[in-house]
Amino acid sequence: MERLTQALPRLKELWLCSEHAPRADAVLRAPEVERLTLELADVPCWVEMPRALRSLRLRAPGATDDEVCRVLAACPDRLEWVDLRGSPVTDRLLDALARFPGLRSLDAVDTGIREEALWRFAAGRSDFKCWPMPPEPEPPGDQGLVVLRRPEP
Repeated sequence: MERLTQALPRLKELWLCSEHAPRADAVLRAPEVERLTLELADVPCWVEMPRALRSLRLRAPGATDDEVCRVLAACPDRLEWVDLRGSPVTDRLLDALARFPGLRSLDAVDTGIREEALWRFAAGRSDFKCWPMPPEPEPPGDQGLVVLRRPEP
């Protein structure tokens, strides 16, 4: 890992993907990474969250709320985009995400986050997109107004 960090000091995007739970002999530090993808069996403890991070894709079927909360606590305040698709996290993560003022996008498809809780979270933020998406509001219309017409002769 150390050689990777030394060889790529200006790395802006990093993908670490495996169906297994890889181990590392050192902590991976890539402070200038802006887009980090971790698609692993579990949440790795050997990846340090980059100080320049803006986008985090964390897809880990073995993740717990506590592990993901620790990852989010280590992320810089400038985080804008989070993808937790397929991770078994719950509504508890919304509290951890509330500290990111610039968060603009959250993918919570196939997680344990309830749609109603996600939509309440989204409603409090301007210019915010989430998946699953909230239902479209009812179009303004005749809201209960009944119109009677005479039958034509």
